[in-house]
Amino acid sequence: MHGFSAVDGPASRPYHLVVQRGHARFVARHRASSVMPIMRGPTIIFCGVAIGVCFEIARRRRLAPLLTRKCAGREWLEQFPNASARDVREFLKLFVDAFALPSKSYLSFRPTDQIMAIYRAINPAKWTAVDAMELEIFEQLLRQRYALALDKVWRDDLTLGEVFGGTG
Repeated sequence: MHGFSAVDGPASRPYHLVVQRGHARFVARHRASSVMPIMRGPTIIFCGVAIGVCFEIARRRRLAPLLTRKCAGREWLEQFPNASARDVREFLKLFVDAFALPSKSYLSFRPTDQIMAIYRAINPAKWTAVDAMELEIFEQLLRQRYALALDKVWRDDLTLGEVFGGTG
């Protein structure tokens, strides 16, 4: 800068007076340091939200084939003729609650759906370091509601229909 520069007041003030070509103006002493602390917080929050949105979009894409299927209520009642529609709905609502899936999609799930395939759609192995404990919550809800110990019958290819069959 050309011209005269004088400190206006004590050194603790974050600005100084600059006289340039006959015009006086105040200029920040440490422009970068005075702006950065203010911008760091919102930038970190924005980046965190953006990453979260990207993960949620990817999750919804992985789940779309499961959640957009037609109602499977008839399949459940054909496979379990002695079960009431209310029993099937209650079981499926318990399942979608445990897996934190949209409650309106509970009838999209079929008796032949494998629990681990659904779990892997939500938590792909290469992306997920920590899950939301969906299987543990499902097991706990099954114990509370049906006195069914999922760990006693667990296999990686266990289906929803097989679990429902053990609830009656």
